[in-house]
Amino acid sequence: MRQRTLLLLHTAREYGGYALKEYAEERMKYKILLKEKKLKYDTSKEQELIAEVEMKPHKILRSSKKQKSSPLVNMKQWEDHFSNLLGAKDKTQTASHRMRQTYMT
Repeated sequence: MRQRTLLLLHTAREYGGYALKEYAEERMKYKILLKEKKLKYDTSKEQELIAEVEMKPHKILRSSKKQKSSPLVNMKQWEDHFSNLLGAKDKTQTASHRMRQTYMT
C-alpha cells in the first residue's frame, strides 16, 4: 500500500487534477492503516507485559528501578566546554591587552 501511495504521489505531482484526488484518498487509507497497526502493536505489547508480570511479578519492580541513560550532555561536560571556550577567550583578551600596551608605550 505504501508503494502504491508513493506512486500516486509522483503521478499527482506530474499530472495533478484527478490523480491528486486519487492520491489524497489513498493517503487517507494509508494513514488509517498505520494508526490501526500501531494500535494493534501497542495492544499486543501491553498484553505481553501483563502476561509477563502475572508470571514473574518481581520483574516489574526490577525494570521500574532501572534508570535510562540520558542522551543529553551532563553538567561536567558543559562546564568543561564553557571553561575551554572562556579560557580561550580570556587568552585572546589578554593578548590584545598586551598589544595595546606595547603600542601605547
